[in-house]
Amino acid sequence: MESIHDFLPCTLPKLRQLTIEIFVGSSDRSLIGLVSHTMNACPYLHKLTLKFLLVHFSRRKEIYRYEKRPHQHLKVVELVGFCGFPVELELAINLLENATLLERMIVELPSASTWSERIRECARESTKMLTDYIPPGVDLVTR
Repeated sequence: MESIHDFLPCTLPKLRQLTIEIFVGSSDRSLIGLVSHTMNACPYLHKLTLKFLLVHFSRRKEIYRYEKRPHQHLKVVELVGFCGFPVELELAINLLENATLLERMIVELPSASTWSERIRECARESTKMLTDYIPPGVDLVTR
């Protein structure tokens, strides 16, 4: 994808649920632009599912913080295949900080049949880090 605008070139005010498959690759680019543009294009989105498909292991270590851009309608965020790499963590933190009506964040760890126990343990540890960012009234569900 050359530009995020190639992905969602218009406004979709009636869209309530959206699933996006994201290839986490060796470039380690931030995914915040993708989510910010999606939130702007889909202002009444209630459920966002992000499926992380790992292409290469992430090399980036730091987690960047971005300016807040509140979203007023998002209630459920689902992170499928979450390994806890910095690009995934900063995206999850950004969603927790910006979804003002969020009720639940569901984190689905990589499957045991696909990934080693070491990767799954790293994913569990990263999910624990998210608890520091959970606003009151938001459930964090780990599968």
